Amino acid sequence: MNRLYSDCTVVPQAGTDTEDDGLQAWAERLTVASRHDTAAVLAILDALLAHAGTDTTGRPRARIVRGHMHRRAKRNEAALADLTAALALDPQHHDALVERAHTHQQMGNATAALADTDEAIRVTPDAWTHVVRGHINLTAGHRAAALTDFDHALELGPRQEWARASRAEAYRIEGRCEDTLADLDRALAIDPEYTWAHAERSRMASEKRPSSSRGADGTTSATAGGTDRGPSRTPV
Repeated sequence: MNRLYSDCTVVPQAGTDTEDDGLQAWAERLTVASRHDTAAVLAILDALLAHAGTDTTGRPRARIVRGHMHRRAKRNEAALADLTAALALDPQHHDALVERAHTHQQMGNATAALADTDEAIRVTPDAWTHVVRGHINLTAGHRAAALTDFDHALELGPRQEWARASRAEAYRIEGRCEDTLADLDRALAIDPEYTWAHAERSRMASEKRPSSSRGADGTTSATAGGTDRGPSRTPV
């Protein structure tokens, strides 16, 4: 989900954390179903949420997982309903706030998305959440605010390669080529296998070459592959 964990790990963990036998039984079914298809997972989540015995810890977590799955399937209204319900049960649930922010952004409501990330940062001011808010700011055209968020993220986690790559993306949009390359190089120094950073680094380097070294259409092999899609390890 927001921290790159599986759609189905939240509910099993809730069963373990709360020692709720009923929730653990549902968790086992959910884990098995998740190996096959999302429809089965959603069916189990529906049944879990309809189960009166689900405790107050498991219920918001199940709502968040189902909301995340609805958002990924572009069922934004259903996602928003689940995430809002989760927050009604636990108003300071960090993951629910961040997931709802993603949903608001997907629906084109940057103001609501930023409000949720503001609250998420108040609850848990970590590097990841600053990167989330930075990308929402960047998408909304708030470049200075985005750079501030990425700077804060790197103060909190200087060896987070996805934060470096996120700031590199913001620098590229600002036309700051040298700063872009410097952050991409630092990201690759942290993780030499970072595919997106390699592709973006190659693309940026190709743009600095004389036009005679490019293809007939003005592109190079790095750009032709459609790599300009943002850091793949940033929030989704």
